Amino acid sequence: FPAFKQMHQEEDDSFQRITTKFITCSPLHLGVVRKFWLLGVTSSASPYASVITALRRLSLICFSTGKLQQLHNSTKEIYKSIDNFYKSEKTQVPDLVVGSDELMPIFTYAVLRSQLQSPFAQTAFIERLMPDNLMGEKSFIFVTFQMSLQHVISLTQEIIQDNASAVRHPKDLDSPLSKAKE
Repeated sequence: FPAFKQMHQEEDDSFQRITTKFITCSPLHLGVVRKFWLLGVTSSASPYASVITALRRLSLICFSTGKLQQLHNSTKEIYKSIDNFYKSEKTQVPDLVVGSDELMPIFTYAVLRSQLQSPFAQTAFIERLMPDNLMGEKSFIFVTFQMSLQHVISLTQEIIQDNASAVRHPKDLDSPLSKAKE
């Protein structure tokens, strides 16, 4: 693993700088759809805290297959977080399907907030040692993780502000969650 860390030191350093700069971002700032912000009246927990915790465990795992499984577990935690939030809020929100368009910004938010250690080295390690025939859900999750890392290191203040400004669209303000809180 030290060789992977050395090869990806520049990307990992960039990731650390960006995550430090934008650590206070909310799901809104990363383009997460309003119904998945998980900010509520009765819930005081940080949105997606269990996902962030699961991602932080990635660096504790020594094998690429174990790291892939942990990424898979992290994704499962996204679905559990959404389900638990709406159960605790006792709010009925239609259409809680999380497709790839919704998953990407949620996963990016969790990756940003997790402040992973050497994420690009870990990604290269996984990619180098994963089975050649890896397909299906774990393959999709791995690519989502890679894309999330790339999105994090490309973040700028302008992107963050654009995402926040986009929410002012009337369609976004008319979500079932905003009606439930009125």
